[in-house]
Amino acid sequence: MLLSPGWHFAAKYPRVTELNEAHQKLFNRPSDPLVGPAYACLQILADALTRAKTLDREKLRDAVAATNMTTVGGPVRFRPDGTGEVKVFFQQWLKGKQELVWPKEFATAPFGYPAPPFSQR
Repeated sequence: MLLSPGWHFAAKYPRVTELNEAHQKLFNRPSDPLVGPAYACLQILADALTRAKTLDREKLRDAVAATNMTTVGGPVRFRPDGTGEVKVFFQQWLKGKQELVWPKEFATAPFGYPAPPFSQR
């Protein structure tokens, strides 16, 4: 089974280590898969506010649309239709643990394929 929740704490982008350490301190476990995308949204908004220098709705929207930065989730840009260009992460349950299997450069385990028979799991 593959999961694509949007992020994994093994990603090697700026501030991931600090984010994970803070999460570990608060909750006594590594960051959940949705922590990274949520934090990345705040990074994007903070960056857009800094560039827009105003809370004007249209100017702030234009600043978000012009985003071209690296967040804890990787590089982020937006297409003219508003959809994001973001890094895709895939996790897989392997030996009872969620492992990051893609992108390969951050993988905590190789992609498990073919799946072992149920009697061997």
